[in-house]
Amino acid sequence: MIRCGMQKVRTLTIFLALILLALSCSPSTDKSSSTSSPNTLEGLDAAQWYEKGNSLYSSKNYVEAVQCYDKAISLDRRLSDAYASRGDAHFNLKDFRLAVSDYDKFIELNPNSAEIFFARGQARYRLGDYRQSIKDCDSAIELNPNLVGAHNLRGISYSAIGDDMEAIRSYDKAIELAPSVAVYYVNRGASNSHLRRHQQAINDLEKAIELNPNEANAYTFLGRVYAFYMGNHEEAIKDLDRAIGLNPKDPAPYEVRGFCYGELGDYQQAIRDCNKAIELNPKLAGAYNTRGEVYRKLGNFQQAIKDLDKTIELSPKPPSTVYNNRGLAFAGLREYERAIRDYDKAIDLDPNKDVIYWNRAWAYSNMGNDSRAIDDMKIAARLGMKQAQDYLRSRKLAW
Repeated sequence: MIRCGMQKVRTLTIFLALILLALSCSPSTDKSSSTSSPNTLEGLDAAQWYEKGNSLYSSKNYVEAVQCYDKAISLDRRLSDAYASRGDAHFNLKDFRLAVSDYDKFIELNPNSAEIFFARGQARYRLGDYRQSIKDCDSAIELNPNLVGAHNLRGISYSAIGDDMEAIRSYDKAIELAPSVAVYYVNRGASNSHLRRHQQAINDLEKAIELNPNEANAYTFLGRVYAFYMGNHEEAIKDLDRAIGLNPKDPAPYEVRGFCYGELGDYQQAIRDCNKAIELNPKLAGAYNTRGEVYRKLGNFQQAIKDLDKTIELSPKPPSTVYNNRGLAFAGLREYERAIRDYDKAIDLDPNKDVIYWNRAWAYSNMGNDSRAIDDMKIAARLGMKQAQDYLRSRKLAW
């Protein structure tokens, strides 16, 4: 009698982080020379320390490269390239705040470098400061309208704040400048899918695969479109299998494939896929959500609640279905008061979803509160739920 549905928890940022093509910093100077430890060198001038830093950077010894750039800057605080290169090293060490600070200093000394605005935009994106990332891309594009990476990053940043129309305009420009780069079609396909422009999304993703048959993210997003927006789980699994074959370390296709198997009733395979996704990324909310709903369907209500708790903990804005599903798990344990609190929260988030009122009605009914149960049945009926309408009609009750 109780109905529910599994729903994806959107993990846009996680997916986009996988497809930031060419977003490692590319400083304007060539970093190449002989190598030596900075502790064995004395009496060098700023330029020489800078060159030693570049050599260490080129060998991916970013910590010692930073030490050399520190020495160069201490000797010449107007050596702008040293700030840019130190920013690049901090970026590669994943210290994005220090990278931004160094790029700030470079821009103060040299405000006409499109590449450094772009580099700062990348660091700000990694910090989750998407609007400032967009501003840096705008500055980079103003200085160099053909800087394709800035158009792509601008699109990714707009998509991260939910403005997929503006993101598509940026991807359009990136594709105009570089029509043979598959990842730009992947990104545009992702934004089209968020806008529920399914055929445009499929066209973009198939174009990406045509350009690069080994572009794993294209298969992942194609699987997402078929799974979440078109309900074609069998077709989705084919694409997700291919994505996993190309990149078995990416948690995203396991997450989506787990959802598909759950919808198809293959609960054990769904759990295996969710387990793998969580092993690869323990902060992947969607995998906990799917696994929790599968456990609920299997009658393992305690484990379902644990997974749905984790979904809520990890999700900035959990959808109403997470609270609805946790409410169903509490109802399965006959903890109706806790179930009702979750249904209340779900209704706050989505007051027009008939199934939540239906589920809350049965929780009230099981508590013996028939008046509240009928009130919720009537709301579900007014929202168009045929099952509620039939029930009320059988009781000769209007709605």
